[in-house]
Amino acid sequence: RLLGGSRIQIEQWARQLSVVGARLIGTFDVTELRAAVGANFPTLGIASCYVVMYEADACPSKFSELVLAYDRHHERAVACPMRFATEDILPVEVVGRRELCNFVIAPLFFKEEIFGYLAIEFDAAQVFAYEAIRDLISASLKGAMLVKDVRKQQVELDSAVGLIRDEGKRRSELMECMQRVAARIASGELTDPAAIGQLIVNAINDG
Repeated sequence: RLLGGSRIQIEQWARQLSVVGARLIGTFDVTELRAAVGANFPTLGIASCYVVMYEADACPSKFSELVLAYDRHHERAVACPMRFATEDILPVEVVGRRELCNFVIAPLFFKEEIFGYLAIEFDAAQVFAYEAIRDLISASLKGAMLVKDVRKQQVELDSAVGLIRDEGKRRSELMECMQRVAARIASGELTDPAAIGQLIVNAINDG
């Protein structure tokens, strides 16, 4: 009976994790991920977890950022992001407000890229689920990073297109001015070389 009850409990938990996982994977930035964790982790019975990301593509970096903090023991949320020394594992603002407890530390990664770690409060009844939770958060963070890169590239592309358009407009206006000067020369209106040269210089400078 005990084994049967345990198996049923694990199956129920797995179904809940499947639902929560779909919601986590559907996030595309860290802010959305924080909201999804806060809304869904209580159903999984997770007591607390913290997501830390390394800086500047280093693994590990000297300093890291706490980007997500979930703690059902405290109503007041920890401010994120929060920079701290990586050797401390978690910021003192987090450690200082908790009674002594154990954490499981698991790397966050995608393929060969390690970009941080997950600190999740240890519960013997949930050990089997920590790897799945780590994988879900890793996938969500990697998705958020990819979306951020795409948006950055789009901004850079839009800026480049804007510069090209501005340059094209400038050249078009310069050509129109030069054509007007040429027409005045052809009509005999402009005959003074110094005046013609000055008009051309002015057109270039204005462009």
